[in-house]
Amino acid sequence: MTANADPQQPQQRVPDGPEIDSAPTPAAADAPAVPQPPQSPQPTSTPAPAGVHITRLGGLWLVFTLGAALLVLLLVFILMNGQRVQIHIYGAHWNAPVGVALLMAAALGVLLVVVPGGGRIIQLKRAARRMHKDRERLVSRLDQATADAATPPPTTAAK
Repeated sequence: MTANADPQQPQQRVPDGPEIDSAPTPAAADAPAVPQPPQSPQPTSTPAPAGVHITRLGGLWLVFTLGAALLVLLLVFILMNGQRVQIHIYGAHWNAPVGVALLMAAALGVLLVVVPGGGRIIQLKRAARRMHKDRERLVSRLDQATADAATPPPTTAAK
């Protein structure tokens, strides 16, 4: 491309690389031709490394590691909140550290969510199992009806 090109003319895209003049310079015309070394072919894309598969044991190890880290954080929380408070719940009264009281409240809150959720999961599993059995029964009836329709009716022999 030239620097003083007409702005109204659309410019053509030149491939990347050194610019080549169409007219040889006098110095280039006098110089002997130097043989170029053969270019090695450019490597195509390298094969991607095989993916690492997550195993059940690896997942279990991760869960235990995160659980242990959470327990350490909870222990630090309880130790840092050691002031005693009086707890009154459903007629029971006792003294406990603030950290223990807050963790107990959080655990009861989780139970308020988990117990009804677990009941709903059990309901859905039963309904799915019932639907699966109904589907199998209907498919077998459909297969039987298809087989009955495919067999030709018995012919009676004329006497």
